[in-house]
Amino acid sequence: REWFTIVEDYPRDSSFVRYWDLAATADTGRNNPDWTSGCQLAQKDGRYWIVDMAHTRATPLGVQELIRQKAMSDGRRCAVWMEQEPGSSGVNTIDHYRREVLPGYEFYGDKVTGSKIERARPLSAAAEAGNVMLVKGPWNEAFLDEVCSFPSGAHDDQVDAASGALAHAFARFLIV
Repeated sequence: REWFTIVEDYPRDSSFVRYWDLAATADTGRNNPDWTSGCQLAQKDGRYWIVDMAHTRATPLGVQELIRQKAMSDGRRCAVWMEQEPGSSGVNTIDHYRREVLPGYEFYGDKVTGSKIERARPLSAAAEAGNVMLVKGPWNEAFLDEVCSFPSGAHDDQVDAASGALAHAFARFLIV
């Protein structure tokens, strides 16, 4: 918890990415489904600001609408990445979002490799070094609670989204 400093603002001339970890089961009160989480991260000079963490339990249509709304509010300067599940369903999901939900946005599917723990290590190292700040928001406590219980907590969706965002913070500069 002490590795993350909560700040009021972030550098507006940063590069931006939002990474989505999808789930598609609504909370009925009788279940404990995963969450859809979307981390918007700003990066500048080797430092990172988690600007926003969208976090919802919704139907597939509700998730789709949230992702579209966040892309519109984030603006076109913010690249959008989404974890691509294996197999044809993952290919179909990425294609659907690219053509139907986010046309005109810089959008990429991410075929992840390695365990969730391995993928979270760069985020953990950057946070321990004091290089990850959280922009003050209503999502801060839920994020910190999840980070502190990772990897043995009930959910890891926000950690997955933040790890993915950090992994792709420089990706837009590497694409030719």
